[in-house]
Amino acid sequence: MLQSALFLLLVTATASAQAAGADGMTPANLLTGAAFALLATLLFAALLYGLERVWRRVSERLGHDTTAEDDVHSLGSFALRFAGHLAGLVRWGLWLALIYAWVVFVLECFPFSRPLGEQLGGLVLSTLTRIAQGAVNALPDIITLVVILFLTRAVVDVLGQVFDSVQSGKLQLPFLHRETTGATRRIITILIWGLGIAFAYPYIPGSNSEAFKGLSVLFGIVISLGSTGVMTQMMSGLVVVYSRALRKGDFVAVNDVEGMVVEVGTLATKLINMRNEEITIPNGVLISSPIHNYSKLSSSQGSLLSTKVTIGYDTPWRQVHAMLIAAARSTEGLRQEPAPVVYQRALSDFYVEYEVFAHINEPLHRIRILSLLHANIQDQFNEHGVQIMSPHFFDQPAEAVVVPKAKWFAAPADKPDQA
Repeated sequence: MLQSALFLLLVTATASAQAAGADGMTPANLLTGAAFALLATLLFAALLYGLERVWRRVSERLGHDTTAEDDVHSLGSFALRFAGHLAGLVRWGLWLALIYAWVVFVLECFPFSRPLGEQLGGLVLSTLTRIAQGAVNALPDIITLVVILFLTRAVVDVLGQVFDSVQSGKLQLPFLHRETTGATRRIITILIWGLGIAFAYPYIPGSNSEAFKGLSVLFGIVISLGSTGVMTQMMSGLVVVYSRALRKGDFVAVNDVEGMVVEVGTLATKLINMRNEEITIPNGVLISSPIHNYSKLSSSQGSLLSTKVTIGYDTPWRQVHAMLIAAARSTEGLRQEPAPVVYQRALSDFYVEYEVFAHINEPLHRIRILSLLHANIQDQFNEHGVQIMSPHFFDQPAEAVVVPKAKWFAAPADKPDQA
């Protein structure tokens, strides 16, 4: 197609030169045209040389600034690289503009090629005129578009200040909790920007063209087909947030995962377990599983930690209680208030099952604190000569396995008058 257009232009130029007659083909006119063409060529070469020098200095400057960045992945580094690509596009655009101008001027210097040069120059002039006229006609729509987007941004900023006040506790609204402020803010921001874009869409230049409409339909189909799973996770995330089942800083257990919540995101929730591993749980999995929140009701008392021991019936239960509480009180990391407590969980066939409960401030150190508690329990039982065992009888003992009343308050248990 380009070759056909050039051929038609050459035919037109030849016909115009023949119509002008041979008067313009004098040696004086040809020499004058050659002189002007030579001057234009020299000027063209000088401009290209200057353009290349400027481009070399700009590229060296941008390259130096990019390597001088402390973090190559920082926003400033990306901005400099973008500026470098933009400068490269401007350079090639100036190259093409200078070449085109030089070709048009040289063609107009000679009588036999002047019609072709005039047609090429007129083509550029008509194109620029059409572009300028389109920009002038679109100016009212562009102003309306800017006003709509400015008002939308203003509304979002005002509501953002309200949400910041609620999240910081300076403002209390009956329908908005501090835990759900972040999610509510994101939802309302998306809705407001969606309405703003919907109102601004008709004023976008070219929005009524068939190409623009087809592209919009294509994007709509792609988003509809690819966002099913994403929307499921997003809706699950909203359920997690608005049910207030957990929040950042809570120690929770989900299925076989125990850890502290470090992020409640739109698509997934992240935990850090006691091995200092980050575990990501999709919100769809989270809402379909039981969530054990050890911090929700603990308030200022901390999270609960417990462990079990099974002791024979021949050991006084008061002594076992006292030894377990003493072991808990001597364990570093367990709180003294509220005081540790012991419960008898079961009276089995061969032994009694005891469980001691205590509060901890740092759930992530649960394994270390539990290990210290186990060590202190062993020390307490060894110190008082009590075996930690779960006896099973294969034959009935000769004597009844009971605790004499004189040993009911064996050390370290306290008698009622000493309590």
